[in-house]
Amino acid sequence: MKTFFKLTSVAVLVGSLAACDSSSSSSTQEDDVISKQVNISGYLVYPESISESAASKSAVQRSTTCSDIPTGYTALSSATVYLTSANGDILKDDITTDSCGSFDVSVDTDIAEQMTLLTAEKDGFKAIKSNIDNFLEDSELKVASTISSDASYYFSGLRQLSDNEINVVITDSESYKAVIGIEPSAFTVEKNNSEITLSSLVGSQSVTDNEASILISLDSSGSMSSYVFDEDGNYTVDGDGNYQSRYSVAAAAAHQFVETTKDNDEEASFSMVLFSDDVYSLTDDYINASLSLENSEGETIEFVSERENGFIEDSATVHTLIDIYNPHSEMYFYSSSPEIARYDGREDNIALINTYYPFSGGTAFYDSLDVGLDEFDESITNPQIIVLTDGADNSSSASYTDVITKAQEKNIPISVLAIGSGISSFYSSRMETIATETGSQYLEVSDVTDLSGFFDGLSTQTSFNYNGTLSEPLVTGDVIQVTVEINGESTSRELTIN
Repeated sequence: MKTFFKLTSVAVLVGSLAACDSSSSSSTQEDDVISKQVNISGYLVYPESISESAASKSAVQRSTTCSDIPTGYTALSSATVYLTSANGDILKDDITTDSCGSFDVSVDTDIAEQMTLLTAEKDGFKAIKSNIDNFLEDSELKVASTISSDASYYFSGLRQLSDNEINVVITDSESYKAVIGIEPSAFTVEKNNSEITLSSLVGSQSVTDNEASILISLDSSGSMSSYVFDEDGNYTVDGDGNYQSRYSVAAAAAHQFVETTKDNDEEASFSMVLFSDDVYSLTDDYINASLSLENSEGETIEFVSERENGFIEDSATVHTLIDIYNPHSEMYFYSSSPEIARYDGREDNIALINTYYPFSGGTAFYDSLDVGLDEFDESITNPQIIVLTDGADNSSSASYTDVITKAQEKNIPISVLAIGSGISSFYSSRMETIATETGSQYLEVSDVTDLSGFFDGLSTQTSFNYNGTLSEPLVTGDVIQVTVEINGESTSRELTIN
């Protein structure tokens, strides 16, 4: 297949051409001959670890100097870059990335037409091999990432998009952040144990082009009032030294998730459901019918939010909903101890909820997802669910397999954060299955000191993933296995089509 390049004209003085005339003296004439060149440019990065991501809000990649570096990644400076042919011949090798991981080079057309791969190497990191098309002048991507030599590639997500389309997310084992710019030839697909052709592979670019609509599902069952212990059996405490309940950990994690998501995707929007032995969708009508809200003057007020398709873009309003979820919130006249102060990011005038906490009871975890999946209409192009729960479902009419099937049919990934310690292996296995079978991740949380690194990872998986078109359609009962091989290391995932 011939690759077409956008060409940049460069004037080159070729030389003097002498013309002899037998009837006159010799004269010399210079012609400017135009040689076509191709520009190859971009930048190389590696993922911050979870702790680094949380601590580096002022790091170089967040600065204006290196503004093109994606959030959650660090510039791969001083890396050696090679431009190679399909058979591995090095066509250009005198390229080194600068302090922002950037490179910019022009090559002659005859060389450019032979190039297929960009390869980059640096001590302490695995080699990058990325399709050269990612770095041509017309490319929107212009970035590729590597991972630490000590990390492994991890197949984080696989889901069906249509009859012959799949979506793939590849991360690493340390940071959970997406691997960017993987070459198409690294992917192989088998259907029912027979290899089929991946006719095209397109990488997603940025969530700013495909804003996320995220349903936050929060467990409000009675068991969430239990205190949280760390892996050594000690109580976990908040910044004020108070013991933390599962409610307070879930609320703090939800606040952090909204902040981190909005940092990475300013136009992300949210809706929220709570669940105990029933499922409560926190709409304006439900809040005003169920809660008695007062301002600082003791006047009864109503909760009013701006929503599009049921989702709220204003993060301050979402933080208010999270405080309404939390029975420890000082807003509640009958709040649980210890009281937690109003979240700083709020802008509403609610001073008091003069109502007993109305949401406690059993745990309808699966029903909450079943209801939540119906909150997305067809106009929403980037739907996601994140659920925070202690996971011991005892009140649902829907089963966990019902939820998985429905999520797969709607192509909606479900991330699950299991709150607290001592969760049974039975329920933790089911929660992990829901996450992995819908193309997302599962994490157990006993301390919410800082989860922004993990949440950054979820954002990168939305920004940088791969949509593949298969040579033949998928039907119910088909089993597909997708394998990615990078630098001799392979990772794979299997999906049964429902």
